[in-house]
Amino acid sequence: MGVWNSFKGQIGRDTGRVFSNIVWGDKHASVYRRAEDRKSKRLQLEQEQFDLAKQNAIDDKIEALSEYEITNDRNELINTLTQLTVLLKSNPYKGQLSNDEEKEKEMKNAYFEGILTKYEQTLITLASLYPNDTMLPYYQKKFRRAKRSKYLGKYAILIILVIIISLMAIIIALTPD
Repeated sequence: MGVWNSFKGQIGRDTGRVFSNIVWGDKHASVYRRAEDRKSKRLQLEQEQFDLAKQNAIDDKIEALSEYEITNDRNELINTLTQLTVLLKSNPYKGQLSNDEEKEKEMKNAYFEGILTKYEQTLITLASLYPNDTMLPYYQKKFRRAKRSKYLGKYAILIILVIIISLMAIIIALTPD
């Protein structure tokens, strides 16, 4: 008989909940909490804090780059360009085909843009003050290569699509009727 009474009680509770939800809506609904929900919220909050710390670190790096003064001394210009070349190499542009998350790509690409801008400013200064310098073609080549990698990363999908369509057009044109 204990099971039967328990069953009747459960039916009564469930029926009461249905009617109270019809009459009052969710105002008097039973609270339903899951431990996983609290865990996921905590993990999401930790991820947001981590992303914010990353963003602040990159912002600090960009600010340090922008505050760096470009001198007129040839050796300092060469040293600056060498350091910026290393930074460009170690912080490549993250393109559309990169596996990084979108936020992370934006942050890393903002730093890459800052490095590239400072590189260009330093290169222009070197070219205007020392147009016959033997190192100038080397740094100009590095700058062009960095810009090319940026554009290839930025428009990779479009470039691949154009190549595929062009190849298909060539195949169709060469196929006999």
